[in-house]
Amino acid sequence: MTSSLTIKQQWILGAAAILLERNGLNFANGYDRPSEQEDPGWKEETMAWLADSWSVTDHDSALYQIRGLIDDGKRTKFDRIRTFLNALPLRQQRSILHSIEDPETAAEYRVVYTYNSRLTPAGIAGYDWGRSLFVAHYAKLLGFISADEAWDSMAEVAALIQRHYDSWEEYGTAFIIGRQFFYKEWSEESAKVYFQHVRSLLIDEYSPWRTLPWDTPLG
Repeated sequence: MTSSLTIKQQWILGAAAILLERNGLNFANGYDRPSEQEDPGWKEETMAWLADSWSVTDHDSALYQIRGLIDDGKRTKFDRIRTFLNALPLRQQRSILHSIEDPETAAEYRVVYTYNSRLTPAGIAGYDWGRSLFVAHYAKLLGFISADEAWDSMAEVAALIQRHYDSWEEYGTAFIIGRQFFYKEWSEESAKVYFQHVRSLLIDEYSPWRTLPWDTPLG
């Protein structure tokens, strides 16, 4: 099935692979939906899940979510904390971490403090952009948006990803750290499941991250 997709389209979907594969789709068939024979209830179950988890129920809500993740997402708050901490000496950063009483706020600061040095200037934008690709692809599969609308938005996002990161490894790292920030989980143990997904994409000889060079032309 991937042969029916252009190399550019394969790369675009490859950038969404962490979530697509986490949710049971497969690169071998172009991350297409299962057939009615394979999974009769897939469409109804997926529509209910997309509505509950992503507030996507129709054309307009799909485009709203996609655009929101492209333009904003979680990186705005992450970057604000990152800029604040970077302006302080390490000792003062640690002092602030210990002084925050609200557990969720403390967890967010802890994620930024723990992983800051592992990120490029783009920070966790890859997490927002990867989720945007994921929502656009699912919205296309479910018929909420047209194929042209999906591919146009995904091409925009893929170009951003490729421009702001230098490798699949760098992008995957940003995605995992972004997820840690989103769920307010700062320990490496909590990232283990997604780390395994990234590791699989990096070492599986048939994965899009192994078969498609990072600098594949997307123009």
